[in-house]
Amino acid sequence: MFQSKNLDNNMSSILGPELEIKGDVKVDGSLLIYGKVFGDIESKGSIRTAKGSYVEGNIIAKEASIRGEIIGNLNIDNKVDLGKSSI
Repeated sequence: MFQSKNLDNNMSSILGPELEIKGDVKVDGSLLIYGKVFGDIESKGSIRTAKGSYVEGNIIAKEASIRGEIIGNLNIDNKVDLGKSSI
């Protein structure tokens, strides 16, 4: 379930589909989100959201790959990839 062909080898943290976080999230590496986050997310690496994930907050990262729903602003240094299922 958590494997992806496009997933880079530097993915340091995963928020599973059964996880809901209320509060800000900071991570030194990259983050893969399957669940729900109600708060801002800051990453020194990349942020990837899976289809069906939900983020209500701002995202700050070097890169982002969005497949879920984001209610907030993206502040991304490099590349943003928006998939078909992104909202």
